[in-house]
Amino acid sequence: MAVTEGNRLLYQAYAPDFSPDQPHAIMSISKLAAHLILGRLWEDGKINMDETLGEILPFIGPGYHGATVQDVADMNVQNAYDEDYTNPDTTAFLHEAAMGMRLPKGPEPALRDLLTGIGLAPGASDTRNPTGTSLYKSANTDVLMLAAEARGGRPLRLWLADLADAAAVEGALHIGTDRHGLPIFSGGICLTARDLCRYGAILARNGQGVDGQPFGSAAFLDATRRGGVAMPAPRAHLRYSNQTNTDGTWVGHGGYGGQYLVANPQTGRVACFLSVLQTDAGFDADYYPPIIKMLAEICAG
Repeated sequence: MAVTEGNRLLYQAYAPDFSPDQPHAIMSISKLAAHLILGRLWEDGKINMDETLGEILPFIGPGYHGATVQDVADMNVQNAYDEDYTNPDTTAFLHEAAMGMRLPKGPEPALRDLLTGIGLAPGASDTRNPTGTSLYKSANTDVLMLAAEARGGRPLRLWLADLADAAAVEGALHIGTDRHGLPIFSGGICLTARDLCRYGAILARNGQGVDGQPFGSAAFLDATRRGGVAMPAPRAHLRYSNQTNTDGTWVGHGGYGGQYLVANPQTGRVACFLSVLQTDAGFDADYYPPIIKMLAEICAG
């Protein structure tokens, strides 16, 4: 666990077998990088949140073709991608095979092929979400990053180099890729706890890097904290908005296996907690609320 405010380290604590210099998989906290990149492209007028993914990526399959960038960013899309870690046949495990995080049953799929092959949900005629709450799908993030690369006109790896500079990481920013080198923004970043706080501090500075130059977008972050789609219980007090979780004050995200990060732009504080959930599924929805509450209270000052 680590807590920072501005350029000060307020607190850090580590397990006996884990050092301050040890990188840790931050899993879906990686999605906050997608928020920052999307915000920069939006502010620069290179991407419109109301356009469909099919307009940007004509080759994308029916599971995303008619969905708007906004709905994909808010996890407000229904399609055939399933992320139920208690289901051994979940699509998320095929996604992990494409990431190189899981051994495939056959040939290892390319991430781009997996994403473009996602279809509509059984019986559905479109991607409209009928539930009234967010439908969490990690594929959304990687599809958004294909759109970001198309509209941004530069390789995603250059965004990552700029991200490491904007955060001023002490160690190194590691990220997994598929076998063709496509970065995994949905869950591939690894950082030390202190560097995870530095990463979150870009959000606490309203999208600015340590040099004062914009990496994300303050206006996009403000819209993010005001918008979004209600998350299902037990996080019903939060909204999923533009690849973040928010309560209207702070923004943050969780990660598979027990990770969470909160960044508060009002106080400039960032707090992260990295852990390992040793359940059969590696996931427990009830594990996160007390951690979120703790981090949010710390960041409130």
